[in-house]
Amino acid sequence: MNTELHLYLHSEKERIDSFLKQNPNLFKNYGLNSGVAVIAHLETIRTAYTSGEEGKKEEVKIGEGKLVDMLFIGDVKFRND
Repeated sequence: MNTELHLYLHSEKERIDSFLKQNPNLFKNYGLNSGVAVIAHLETIRTAYTSGEEGKKEEVKIGEGKLVDMLFIGDVKFRND
């Protein structure tokens, strides 16, 4: 069983703008095949529920905190486990 993890990270606007400027092809293909490594200081992790397939509830973990750093790691092949 898999669980989705959503991250809500606070960061200086300049850091994000600089990252996107340095990596203009990050969103070149719809589907986001580009990998980004994220280092974050999470202050909380909470659980929420969303409606999934056939009306089933699906658990989602939500981590909130501060972005420490991020790094473009290139195109990656995502696994569908």
